[in-house]
Amino acid sequence: MSYTDRIPSILNEYDPTQQQVEALIDAMTLAMVSEGEVPDKERRELEEALDQLDRQDGARLERYVESSLEASREVIESNTVRERVASVSDRLDDDRLREEAYFLGARITAIDAEVVSDETDVLTTFVDVFEIPRDRLKLLTRKLRTQL
Repeated sequence: MSYTDRIPSILNEYDPTQQQVEALIDAMTLAMVSEGEVPDKERRELEEALDQLDRQDGARLERYVESSLEASREVIESNTVRERVASVSDRLDDDRLREEAYFLGARITAIDAEVVSDETDVLTTFVDVFEIPRDRLKLLTRKLRTQL
């Protein structure tokens, strides 16, 4: 299942607010920049997700992505990942959306077939802060493996 399938499912099932959509974007951008660079494959994956998240105001959402990428770079440089993830968690305000944020972040880091230790650290922080139960994490990991 690609983003073209996954994102509409999220939008239909959860009907996220603009704040929640922005938090999902923040999770993806934080995962993307965690290795210090944004590989082309990951950038294309984000753009595909953005196309699916774009419900009305594409220009605004695109500007938000650029601002989120910059903020995520600053978070990585200042080593405030846990605080950023806590902010994402608060704005998502729903355990199922937190799982989706983890899944989208994990998918975007794995798309280039290489997950480096910095990316793993960020994903581990997602799991800790989002308080994803071990059984749910196993399910999400299996789902991710089948989609790559």
